This record gives sequence, structure tokens and C-alpha cells, in this order.
Amino acid sequence: MIESWIPIILKAGLDASARILEIYQSDFGVQYKADESPVTQADLEADRIIREALTPTGVPVITEESFAQFKTDKPSSMYWVVDPIDGTRDFVNRTNEFTVNIALVIQGKPVLGLLIAPALSTFPGGAWLGWTDHGLWHWPMDHIWELKEAYMQQPSLPAKRGMLASRSDFRDSGKAMQKHFGAKAQEGPTQRVGSSLKFAWIAAGLAEWYPRAQHLSAWDLAAGHALVLAAGGKVEEWEPGVPLRYNLPKVEMPPFVAYAPKIETHK
Repeated sequence: MIESWIPIILKAGLDASARILEIYQSDFGVQYKADESPVTQADLEADRIIREALTPTGVPVITEESFAQFKTDKPSSMYWVVDPIDGTRDFVNRTNEFTVNIALVIQGKPVLGLLIAPALSTFPGGAWLGWTDHGLWHWPMDHIWELKEAYMQQPSLPAKRGMLASRSDFRDSGKAMQKHFGAKAQEGPTQRVGSSLKFAWIAAGLAEWYPRAQHLSAWDLAAGHALVLAAGGKVEEWEPGVPLRYNLPKVEMPPFVAYAPKIETHK
């Protein structure tokens, strides 16, 4: 079943990415939601493209832009969780570090995740696919546009010391980190990366860990979470040994830490 859905999410992600890039290269406008987060025409059109593509699977679709209209009387154990553009501030600021996120969550665990950075064609940008117990794959954008399976490659990079933090949101990198993690919060260099690309970096071993204090939503995490699990890493709540779980349709998530493969968790 899941294998048959991979071409569907790849095409959905690519079609959304193509439209996003068209708008990105134009003089687009920006509006703001009630929480003061930005939204653009690209968010809304990508949301529509992905929802329409996933609807034939028969699995409920939860997206950031349409969640307010999402209704369910009988919660499902299986959901698509979508962020049509993760890192809209990066999109607006034209840093190129924004992503398209599509994940399949089953019984609280993300088992399949697609993350595409359409404006970053080379590693660690491009497109990432993670399937739990099957592996992690990466395509440069010029190859995935053609959906050539021959270009599927499994990165095997050694994990490096150091922490990843958000490029655009610094609220999670100060006193809360120091208070909870102590000296470990200052071990190695801290690299700042936009959007869910941080999960791709962790999955590929480009950094050791990515802690996040600020509460995020399921669509911010699920696709990247799937990449880390597929690579053999871990994503836990701040309390060691407690795997991060999803309780959809509730979308608020607790503070978490993503650990690169073969990295010991926080003690």
C-alpha cells in the first residue's frame, strides 16, 4: 500500500514545487494570519495542489493552510500531514531555505516523509524521501524532476559534533536550552538553518542534534521526523527515551530533540 503511494506524493511534491518556484520568481504579495505568521499565494496554491493529489488515497489530509476547515467525527489512525511551504518567512526573505513537507502518520508515528527544497538544487537541498525500515534517499532537483529512480542514493556521511538551530526564530536557543541541557547546549558549533532542512541535515549526519524548545505543529515536524527515523536516528521529547508521538487531529507538539544516526541521546 505505502509503496504504491510513493509516486503519488512525489508527483504532488514536484507539482507543488514547480508552482511555488513560479511565484517565488515573481513579485508576490504577503498577507498575515491572526498569529502574525506570513502566508502567500504560493502557500495556498501548493496546499490545493497537494490536497487534490492525495485525496484519491482515501486517507484524511491535514494541512497547515486548511486545518481550520478540517472536520472529523471519528479520528483516524492514519493521516497525511502536509506543510505546503515550511519556512514561509524564508520564502518571503528569499533565503531559498524553504521546503515542501508531506508525511504519512500511522498510529502516532511518521512512517513516510517527503521533503523538497525546490530553490536549493544541490545536496543537502534537493529532495529527500524517508520510509521507515526501508531507508533514506536524496535526489538533486535536476534529477527528481524526471522521477528517475536510478538516482536514488542513500547518504552515508559521518555525524559531526554540533547543534542545529532555527535561522529565523531564536526564541528556542537561549535560556531554555541552557537550563535543560546544560553544558551540552554549548558543545561544538551551532549552525543555523531554515525550515525543515534541519531534519535533512540531521538525517544525513551533517550535525549531531537539533533541539527545539518552542512548541511547533505536526505539519512542521512530521516529514522531517520521518527522514530521521528512516536514517536510523531518533526524535524524542526533551525527556530522554520518550519518542515523539503524534496525537492527530491534535496538532500541537511538545519540545523535542532530533538526534543524528549513531548519536547517543541526551543523558
